[in-house]
Amino acid sequence: LAMSAALAAIGEGDFQSAHAALARAAALEPGSPEVADARVRLERARQRARIAEHRRRAEQLEREERWREAAEHYAAALGIDSNAAFARSGERRSLARARIHEELDAYLAAPARLEAAELRDSARRLLAAAGELEAASEPVLAGKLARLAAAIEVAETPMRVELESDNLTDVTVYKVGRFGRFERRELMLTPGTYVVVGTRAGYRDVRVEFTLTAGQDAALVSVRCREKI
Repeated sequence: LAMSAALAAIGEGDFQSAHAALARAAALEPGSPEVADARVRLERARQRARIAEHRRRAEQLEREERWREAAEHYAAALGIDSNAAFARSGERRSLARARIHEELDAYLAAPARLEAAELRDSARRLLAAAGELEAASEPVLAGKLARLAAAIEVAETPMRVELESDNLTDVTVYKVGRFGRFERRELMLTPGTYVVVGTRAGYRDVRVEFTLTAGQDAALVSVRCREKI
């Protein structure tokens, strides 16, 4: 009776009752091979149940786009059975998605980084790679992609800058151009940090650094050589 109860409990997934029934059976028949075999079956059933629970949790976390946590459950399933194909592919998929989210989060947390052209190029490559995913059922990912695309557009939108001088100073904006002498000059520059240098014969050079932040009002930069040498 104890063995029958143990086997029935194993089939029903009631492992606590199965363990108790096997303990009774072992007490009645010490050294029984049937009890030893049932204990092996119980342990395998427990393992299958743990794997199934990790799979259930991982798939639920994937639906919630909590990819790093999903990968942890797939890894736990592989720790029980290294041959679990679903867990191997699931871990790869989840880790790849997690890395994409983490890269997106890094850009979105510090959009000022996009003022650098090389980082904008990297961000575009990330958008292209993420855009190839079937993300229709991933609203969190879709939202981040849209926000990053908008941030790139803002970072590339030129802003008005007014340069003010004395018509005696030669003015150069590094990496933009040389503008010579003038009293007032308007430029359209993308957000970022710029250096303006003024030169005038017989006067000490002046150097002005200014930063354009997306969304700010027009900037006014004054460049005049005043100090005689």
